[in-house]
Amino acid sequence: MSKEQVEEHVSRIQEELDREREERNYFQLERDKIHTFWEITRRQLEEKKAELRNKDREMEEAEERHQVEIKVYKQKVKHLLYEHQNNLTEMKAEG
Repeated sequence: MSKEQVEEHVSRIQEELDREREERNYFQLERDKIHTFWEITRRQLEEKKAELRNKDREMEEAEERHQVEIKVYKQKVKHLLYEHQNNLTEMKAEG
Protein backbone atom coordinates (compact mmCIF):
# COMPACT_ATOMS: atom_id res chain seq x y z
CA MET A 1 0.00 0.00 0.00
CA SER A 2 1.16 3.45 -0.81
CA LYS A 3 1.23 6.27 1.68
CA GLU A 4 -1.86 7.83 0.07
CA GLN A 5 -3.78 4.55 0.29
CA VAL A 6 -2.85 4.14 3.94
CA GLU A 7 -3.93 7.72 4.66
CA GLU A 8 -7.24 7.11 2.85
CA HIS A 9 -7.76 3.91 4.78
CA VAL A 10 -7.00 5.67 8.07
CA SER A 11 -9.38 8.48 7.11
CA ARG A 12 -12.21 6.01 6.33
CA ILE A 13 -11.61 4.15 9.58
CA GLN A 14 -11.61 7.45 11.51
CA GLU A 15 -14.93 8.44 9.88
CA GLU A 16 -16.37 5.04 10.72
CA LEU A 17 -15.16 5.43 14.32
CA ASP A 18 -16.80 8.86 14.51
CA ARG A 19 -20.10 7.47 13.17
CA GLU A 20 -19.97 4.58 15.63
CA ARG A 21 -19.39 6.99 18.51
CA GLU A 22 -22.30 9.18 17.42
CA GLU A 23 -24.50 6.12 17.10
CA ARG A 24 -23.42 4.84 20.51
CA ASN A 25 -24.21 8.22 22.08
CA TYR A 26 -27.60 8.27 20.38
CA PHE A 27 -28.48 4.79 21.65
CA GLN A 28 -27.26 5.63 25.15
CA LEU A 29 -29.55 8.66 25.17
CA GLU A 30 -32.45 6.56 23.90
CA ARG A 31 -31.74 3.93 26.56
CA ASP A 32 -31.71 6.63 29.25
CA LYS A 33 -35.00 8.08 27.97
CA ILE A 34 -36.63 4.65 28.01
CA HIS A 35 -35.30 3.92 31.48
CA THR A 36 -36.58 7.27 32.78
CA PHE A 37 -39.97 6.68 31.16
CA TRP A 38 -40.11 3.20 32.70
CA GLU A 39 -39.26 4.56 36.17
CA ILE A 40 -41.91 7.28 35.93
CA THR A 41 -44.50 4.79 34.71
CA ARG A 42 -43.60 2.33 37.48
CA ARG A 43 -44.02 5.06 40.11
CA GLN A 44 -47.35 6.10 38.60
CA LEU A 45 -48.51 2.49 38.69
CA GLU A 46 -47.56 2.20 42.36
CA GLU A 47 -49.42 5.44 43.12
CA LYS A 48 -52.53 4.18 41.33
CA LYS A 49 -52.35 0.87 43.20
CA ALA A 50 -52.12 2.79 46.49
CA GLU A 51 -55.10 4.95 45.47
CA LEU A 52 -57.05 1.82 44.61
CA ARG A 53 -56.23 0.25 47.99
CA ASN A 54 -57.38 3.45 49.71
CA LYS A 55 -60.62 3.51 47.72
CA ASP A 56 -61.25 -0.16 48.56
CA ARG A 57 -60.70 0.60 52.24
CA GLU A 58 -63.03 3.62 52.04
CA MET A 59 -65.70 1.47 50.37
CA GLU A 60 -65.40 -1.20 53.06
CA GLU A 61 -65.70 1.43 55.80
CA ALA A 62 -68.71 3.01 54.06
CA GLU A 63 -70.33 -0.43 53.77
CA GLU A 64 -69.75 -1.07 57.47
CA ARG A 65 -71.29 2.32 58.38
CA HIS A 66 -74.22 1.58 56.09
CA GLN A 67 -74.82 -1.77 57.76
CA VAL A 68 -74.72 -0.10 61.20
CA GLU A 69 -77.23 2.53 60.02
CA ILE A 70 -79.54 -0.19 58.71
CA LYS A 71 -79.31 -2.02 62.02
CA VAL A 72 -80.14 1.17 63.95
CA TYR A 73 -83.13 1.91 61.68
CA LYS A 74 -84.40 -1.66 62.06
CA GLN A 75 -84.17 -1.31 65.84
CA LYS A 76 -86.08 2.00 65.67
CA VAL A 77 -88.77 0.44 63.48
CA LYS A 78 -89.02 -2.52 65.84
CA HIS A 79 -89.36 -0.14 68.79
CA LEU A 80 -92.01 1.94 66.98
CA LEU A 81 -93.97 -1.19 66.07
CA TYR A 82 -93.79 -2.31 69.68
CA GLU A 83 -95.06 1.10 70.89
CA HIS A 84 -97.78 1.07 68.25
CA GLN A 85 -98.87 -2.39 69.30
CA ASN A 86 -98.94 -1.27 72.94
CA ASN A 87 -101.03 1.77 72.02
CA LEU A 88 -103.47 -0.42 70.08
CA THR A 89 -103.71 -2.82 73.00
CA GLU A 90 -104.34 0.06 75.43
CA MET A 91 -106.99 1.56 73.13
CA LYS A 92 -108.77 -1.78 72.82
CA ALA A 93 -108.66 -2.20 76.58
CA GLU A 94 -110.09 1.30 77.08
CA GLY A 95 -112.63 1.02 74.33
